[in-house]
Amino acid sequence: MVSNVSMANGLTAFQNASDHMARAGDQIAKASVATMTEGKKSDLLSPIVDLQQASLDAKAAVRLLEVEKETSEYLLDVMA
Repeated sequence: MVSNVSMANGLTAFQNASDHMARAGDQIAKASVATMTEGKKSDLLSPIVDLQQASLDAKAAVRLLEVEKETSEYLLDVMA
């Protein structure tokens, strides 16, 4: 049961990071288009930082899933 909770948490964290990346990418694209078409200077710093944070969140979620898998394999070996 603990394994299922860890996996669900890892998958949810990865999905949230993916959604965050998509939002940041959308903001970067919109800012770039506004700069090119309207000549407006746009603040790209915030969405770029958000994109980097989302990337780190995704890496952490993947690591959580890897550890959960390793733990499950270890427990199966111990029980065998």
